[in-house]
Amino acid sequence: MARVPSSCPGFFFLMIIRVLPEQPERVETGVTRFGGEWPGVFLRGDYAIPMGRNLAGIAASLKHGERVDYGSIVMLQMLADRLMECDMSV
Repeated sequence: MARVPSSCPGFFFLMIIRVLPEQPERVETGVTRFGGEWPGVFLRGDYAIPMGRNLAGIAASLKHGERVDYGSIVMLQMLADRLMECDMSV
């Protein structure tokens, strides 16, 4: 496991990056389930990095009472949709 300092001010924890065995096929961004566990969302770095930047931009805009651009809202909705796909109760 690799430990990476959190960039969130006020949080004094370290994020832990779990290193799993290499998969025979590329794991794509989306809902992923390991065995009988609850599904979760895997975000590939090429998806997660722009999403993280976009979320940080949205947070900064909201913090300063500024409008959030339409493209950011669309990306936020896409993330919400992926997260809701983990709901096994539907």
